[in-house]
Amino acid sequence: MPLVVAVFHAACVSTLSAQDNVRSRVAEMCPDGVISSIEVDSQTIYDPSSTSVALLAWTYRVLDLMHINTREAFVRSELLFQEGDCFDSFLISESERLLDSHGFLYVEEMSAEADGEGGYRVQVTTRDEWSTKVDVGPTFDEGNFNLERLQVTEENFLGNG
Repeated sequence: MPLVVAVFHAACVSTLSAQDNVRSRVAEMCPDGVISSIEVDSQTIYDPSSTSVALLAWTYRVLDLMHINTREAFVRSELLFQEGDCFDSFLISESERLLDSHGFLYVEEMSAEADGEGGYRVQVTTRDEWSTKVDVGPTFDEGNFNLERLQVTEENFLGNG
């Protein structure tokens, strides 16, 4: 029985020293720490709780029902970093700029906070903007109304960017 305890103790010590070895290598490669998690929160266009006027809140809810939110997968694909990467504040700010460059959403908040284990949790909160555009080209010729152009464009089709 003491042999089993000795083997178990040696395995535990070996595992702990391997974990310490990995941590020290990560600390050498990533002096600012690593990104341990990324949380993405894609908000609707309108926030019904932002108004105390019942009719306006109801209108916001109806308009939000007609719109498909930008998908988390799209937001993550536009980030210049991912979980496990070295933390770089420049890449955080550039990712915010990149997301803001799309005409159908904007970044409400992008922040990084220490996770207590030497890494960072990154929080990305975006809010959609109305992305359906209608272009109408009417003309008046000799008193007659002509519709020469009617174009409907969706910039964020099904929330996929």
